[in-house]
Formats: sequence, structure tokens, C-alpha cells
Amino acid sequence: MQLEIVVQKAVRLKHDGRHCVEFLLDGHGPERTPWVDDLYDTTGRIVEPKNFKNIKRTIQLKGSSASLEGSFLHVALYHQRMLRDDKRAAEAHLPFTRLAKGFSGWVSLEHKEKYAGSIFIDVVLADGPPPRAQRTATVSSTGTVPTPRSRAQSEEVAEQMAILASIQQSSPENRDARAPAQPARPTQSSAVAWPEWPSQAPTAPAAPPLPAPTTPPALPEPAEPPEWMPWPRFSAALQRGEPLRAPSARCAHSVASGRRKALLIALNYPGTPAERRCGRNDLERVTQILLRLGFQEEWILKLSDCEPGTDRPSKSNFVAALQWLTHNVVSGDVLFFHYSGHSALHEEGNALLDAYCPSDFAEAGHLPSRDCYELVSTLPKGVRLTMLVDCCVPCSCPQLPFQWNAQSLQWSEDADASSLAPTAAADIVGLGGASEAEMSPEQLTEALRAEQGPITEAFLQAMQELAARRKGPVTFAELLEGASLRLQGTAHAFLQLSATRLFDPKSRSFRFFDAIE
Repeated sequence: MQLEIVVQKAVRLKHDGRHCVEFLLDGHGPERTPWVDDLYDTTGRIVEPKNFKNIKRTIQLKGSSASLEGSFLHVALYHQRMLRDDKRAAEAHLPFTRLAKGFSGWVSLEHKEKYAGSIFIDVVLADGPPPRAQRTATVSSTGTVPTPRSRAQSEEVAEQMAILASIQQSSPENRDARAPAQPARPTQSSAVAWPEWPSQAPTAPAAPPLPAPTTPPALPEPAEPPEWMPWPRFSAALQRGEPLRAPSARCAHSVASGRRKALLIALNYPGTPAERRCGRNDLERVTQILLRLGFQEEWILKLSDCEPGTDRPSKSNFVAALQWLTHNVVSGDVLFFHYSGHSALHEEGNALLDAYCPSDFAEAGHLPSRDCYELVSTLPKGVRLTMLVDCCVPCSCPQLPFQWNAQSLQWSEDADASSLAPTAAADIVGLGGASEAEMSPEQLTEALRAEQGPITEAFLQAMQELAARRKGPVTFAELLEGASLRLQGTAHAFLQLSATRLFDPKSRSFRFFDAIE
């Protein structure tokens, strides 16, 4: 027999940020859900209740239900912290005999004998994994409501802790001292073991009374997201002119998928007058951070003229890679784009447009930032794309409809917004360098000789400093201020924030995975 537990929602939790729920039945091993982040509205405020997306956990019973009389199901809510171990923030203890009859409702959580929030769970005692129709009938006979099976999601490493660890491991002074190794992802077996709980009725902890079962609104059955294509297969299909399948309307509105895809472009322009040094170092550092954040290596595409085994970042490959990044993306997917290279002013008619410089720009021409925006502007609602652009010469890359003015503390429309495609439905956030003066020849020479890209370095060092001194999440405004301070003395006066959706940088926490609706 098995105990099936579905976690739906949580409300009035003490802490913001990421949480997971762990279940421990006396005499059995713990079962933990993946980490679930907060959801933010357009003003940056947290939306309640926290949606656990019908995450299901199953405990295989080691004996009959009769042998478990007097046992308890111990429920613990964990809060993920940045610089210390995960905190056991709240708990509840539920008698197995009550759950064996079927339960669907809110469970109150306590911390140090004080109320600490509630979670909505469905619990069913089943003989085994029966067909869906049979399971529905069984649940209905106990008065509970069946819930759809959600996609399995791998646990995520805390974002800012991962950034902090990655910066420390990939810093220039530590790079030679360590052997290259791909960071390992934590598993359930590495979780801190629970203490032994009493299994006899006389010594078992007293259980608080269970609330009367209530039924939340039924959630729609999520659609299976469309398959992503590996870069070699996608590139070959593109060259052959084969039609590439687009997501259906149903998939475009599916629940959060947890999938992640990244495009990293690094150029050193070897053997040319524009040769620089920092492209390969930037590529390595950003790759290590993404791996620690849960991006799988097969979905991290690298185009570089300085890294063996990668495709050349020509103009045609640049465009194709952006198409690959956005192909078959649906609501809930997470995308990341990083560019380390030169930029230039591209003349188009009577206008001068900021543009990227691919490896063959002398023959094929530049790639205007406006054209790149048109490629990503078709992303659907609920997708998060973070664009970190590191150019030696300050420019307006990436070019997005709205720019944040750190002096007036308000958003303004991009001067060339009229030439951009309609505002994207997706949550696209851009970070790049900006300057208030022309770049001097001395500054250009210094930038070409630098071992680290100025924007990448300022961004990572600001995240490291803020993570080291704070316990909570870092806001966009704090990140911008910290990075801009580190850019002083360079050609970049400050770190420029641009976006497709308006929000309050002073209250919205910087994360790679949250998308405002």
C-alpha cells in the first residue's frame, strides 16, 4: 500500500522566498517536494497563495495500515536561505489513522507554538498506482477531490548562493588552483536527516486537531510542453528549410514547466585589430553559474571564436541561435542570454542603430539590437528571459521598450521604441552598460586588454557582495547600485536596466526564474 500526498497551496507563510515541504511517516524515509518560488505581480509584490502546482509525493508503506496505528505523518515546511542551511520554518503532526480515511483540506503549521501559515493537501491511502479512472473513483468515495499529476521538477540550487559559490570558484585567483569539474546538483539523499520520531502511541507527540476538509477550485489539466530540439538538429533543419513545429494554443497557456535554456555568445576577434581577451573568461564564469542554477549542459548553447568545440558566432549563426533559444518555448520556461563582444553604431537609412558585432561583421555586417528584439518579442506570456550584454563600448544593447532611470526613479520609453516591434508579452529583463560621455582611446585600449568583461565582472561581484552581507533576496535597485559602483573608472558609467514589463525595481527581488504576469 502507499500513501499519496498532493500539495496544492500555501498561505500566510512567515518568510518570503523559496519553500519546500517534507513528509516523514514514522518508520519510513522522508519525501521532499521541489523548491517552489514566490509569484510576483506587476508591482513586484508577492501574490498569495503560493502555488505548489499539485506536487505529488508517495510513501510506500512498509506494513499494513493496521500496523501503523499510533503513527504520525510529520509535515515540515523548509525555507531556503542564502548563506546558511535551509531553515525548518514550520511543522505539523498528523495522525495516520485519520489520514488513512482520506483527507482533503487546510493544515495549520506551527513554529515554536505559534501559527506559521497553512498548506492545502490531499491525502489518499491506495493499494498501488492504479489507472487514473480507478484512482479517481477511489478518491471520490472518501469525499476528496482528485488532482492532476504535475510534471516532475528537479530541485533547484538557491540562486544567489549558487552565484556566490560560482564567483568564488571561477575567480581568476582560484581558477588555477582548482581542477575543472562540473558542480554536482544536490539530491534527496544529501538532505539533512530527520530526527527519530516516537513510533508508540503513549510517547507520540500530541497532534493538533485537523481542520474541516474544504475544497479549493479545481485546477485545469496542464498540457505537455512541446519538445525542444538540440542545436545540431535545429540548425540542420533550419538550413534544409524544414518547417519547425510551433506550440499549440493549449501549450502556450500551460502551467510552469521548469525548463531552462541558455544562449552564450563570446567573441575575442583573434588576429584582428579589434582583438580582446575577456570573451573566453566570461563564457566560463557564466557557464558555471548556470550549471549551478539547474541549467542542463545540453540546453546551454555556446557560440565562440575562442572556445574549442563551439560553433563560430557568425551573423547567420547568431540569428539562428536566437531562433533556437525561442523555439517551442511556452509559459513557465526560463531563458538566459549572455553576450560578450564588441558593439557598434549601425547606419540604416538616416538612423544610427546600436548593433552587435558577430565574428564576420566585416563581411556580413552588424546585427542591430532592434533585430534581436524582434526575434524574442514573440515569446508568450509567462516566459522569463534575462539578457546580460557585455560590450567594450557602451551602447543600448539590449534594446527593449522601457528603460529605468536611476536618477529620476521612473521608467521611460526607449527613444527608438517606435521602431521596435509591439511590446512582448513575455517578461524580458535586459542588463547592459551605459555611458554619459564618449569613450577615450585610453579606455578602449584598457578594455581590450582586460581579462574580465566590465559588465559581467561588475554584475557578478555586486551579486557576491550583496549575498555576503544580506540574509534576504536582493532587489533590482540594490543590484544596479552595487554594479554601477564597480563600474566607476571604466567607460561604463552605470548598469542600465531595460524591460518589456513595468515593475518597481526597489521592491522586486532579482531572480532568474520569476516571471511577472
